Amino acid sequence: MISGYLTTMGISRDVVSDMDKTPFASMMLYDFKRRKQLKQPAGSGAEVQHGLERPLADHLDLALQHQPQSDNVQVRNFVGNIDATRRAFLETLRRYGVERIEPTHQLFDPTRHEAIGQTPSADVPADHVALVTQAGYAEGDRILRPARVIVSSGPATA
Repeated sequence: MISGYLTTMGISRDVVSDMDKTPFASMMLYDFKRRKQLKQPAGSGAEVQHGLERPLADHLDLALQHQPQSDNVQVRNFVGNIDATRRAFLETLRRYGVERIEPTHQLFDPTRHEAIGQTPSADVPADHVALVTQAGYAEGDRILRPARVIVSSGPATA
């Protein structure tokens, strides 16, 4: 399956035959095809607006991930305000029908997740999401942006 598709794209048969042997490569190819099909020009104003709002949520998430550890009351209040803004913003998205996709420890689903890597993990079963690097968003059954994830390959072998 993969070899026929990739050779039509000009990738050598040697590389393709190695890729056919790994399930992760199959997931990556499926994900590539899905993303290629999803690339469509924005139609409605709501779609354009959602496209502008998602980076704001990402920036608020990053601000909270990199918050300084401090006993200073002003710093704690500032971080608390960022968190409150993030929660209010996500609630506003929910009111408009946009749900956040955060699939940590769920089975990898290439229709909702974009695999950007694979890592061994003793805590997360194989083919489950070990880490979400960027949350995804869905509007009903329609995926606005898949969640970017790192998939577990199961426990490391010695």
